[in-house]
Amino acid sequence: MRIEQFKAIEGTASDVPQARTTISYDGHLYECLLFRLSGTPVALRVNGPIFIKNGETVRIVGRHNRNGVFEAVAYYNKSSRVSGNSDRLLVQRLSAIGIAIIGGIMLFFAAPFMSLVVRGALLFTDPLFVIFALLGLPLVLLGYVMFVRSRSEIRKIERLLNGE
Repeated sequence: MRIEQFKAIEGTASDVPQARTTISYDGHLYECLLFRLSGTPVALRVNGPIFIKNGETVRIVGRHNRNGVFEAVAYYNKSSRVSGNSDRLLVQRLSAIGIAIIGGIMLFFAAPFMSLVVRGALLFTDPLFVIFALLGLPLVLLGYVMFVRSRSEIRKIERLLNGE
């Protein structure tokens, strides 16, 4: 889902089932709740328990899918002051950090190490140094961009949940 397509809707919850469903999606476990919010069908998937009952005022963030169902990734129950969200963005943030670390290791440690081992001296013109540096730098930049994007998406979801 693209964050630019996300929006917040608020209303009264109805058709809330008593039992919750746990599903596996993208290798993670989510609690899933299918209900209506002021008549709009909603599929809410979050990584923790969902606390929504019939008649409560709820604000959700997500987007409409092709079938007209609002796929929500975060909620705030105004009646009970409870919230929850998907860990999708946390996984994205951790992936970004991992990519940046791998790139940094290649750029700042592997490139000089390979040059020292093969040539016995640190030569910035050594082909192995250049190869590792050229592979590491884009990974560092990609990880940084992914990290900044995930922080921006988390902030946007928080602003939408708070009604800003």
